[in-house]
Amino acid sequence: MSVAAYNEAHFAYMQNVQREMIYNKNKKVDNRNSFNVSKEILNEIYDEVQTYVESHQANRASVSS
Repeated sequence: MSVAAYNEAHFAYMQNVQREMIYNKNKKVDNRNSFNVSKEILNEIYDEVQTYVESHQANRASVSS
């Protein structure tokens, strides 16, 4: 699975969690606090994008040499 496809699914899930937080701040998601779930997903997306960018930069460097 590509990084973009993986992140797209996580991003959509995070949006749904945030939408639920707007409607009901006390609503649990996966039996956890919805804010914490949203924050964890956002951190995962950030980490995946950083890994992708670093990989892309390393590939560009190897091609340029």
